[in-house]
Amino acid sequence: MRRPRLLVLLLLVAALLGGGVAAVRGLFLHDTVRAASVANAIRGFRATGLTAKGVAGVYVYSTRGTESIDALGGARHSYPPTTSITAVAVPCGVRLDWRALEGRSTSWTLCATPAGIEVKRYVEVHRFFGSTDRTAYECAGTVLLPSARSARASRPYRCRTSGATQVGTVLAVGRGNVGADGTRRAAIHVRTTAHVLGASHGTETVDWWLDARDALPLRIVLESRTSRKVIVLEVHYREDAVIDRVSATPRR
Repeated sequence: MRRPRLLVLLLLVAALLGGGVAAVRGLFLHDTVRAASVANAIRGFRATGLTAKGVAGVYVYSTRGTESIDALGGARHSYPPTTSITAVAVPCGVRLDWRALEGRSTSWTLCATPAGIEVKRYVEVHRFFGSTDRTAYECAGTVLLPSARSARASRPYRCRTSGATQVGTVLAVGRGNVGADGTRRAAIHVRTTAHVLGASHGTETVDWWLDARDALPLRIVLESRTSRKVIVLEVHYREDAVIDRVSATPRR
């Protein structure tokens, strides 16, 4: 996770003040959050003017989780009990936009390639103390569902952004049934585990339970532990989230 420029500046001010973190926080910073509503996601989908067919639309997920940083006295955001993923058709496949808070979202672009269904790009947005940070990763080898049945259970991948690289592994965990939409659905469980290298460092893990019929996520479990040295301080970011699909059909 990259750190917002405003946050870096304020950390510098705090360091120069020497023990003035509380003063900087009190004078300049207000960390407030608001849940991202499903209704707004539906309005946003309709505003695109895209043809609403197939898997496209807004799916509702029950959610539990938090994100936090320890800079400037620390801040912690709790996710609302209900969030959404908007599925939008793109030339290579589908883009999935998960919105938890106004200022906290992740977008995954899943493409159909000769190797299978692959995450080609993902974008993370975080906001703390009114400062928004957006990081876009371009990925290679992140094959969630391989096209060949004989594919290896463990496969390497790499994602890059300015100042950081993720070197990771996709692990095919297995198949089973997952409770979703009030029923039990056949699901494929895969896990991506990455080591973040560069300006930011740490680990990020995503467990996916994908619907065996259309490859859309029935469940996603996120875990992130990353750090970055800013001036003389080590800033730590932590996230844990579990989202489970509760809508059988997309809302449009």
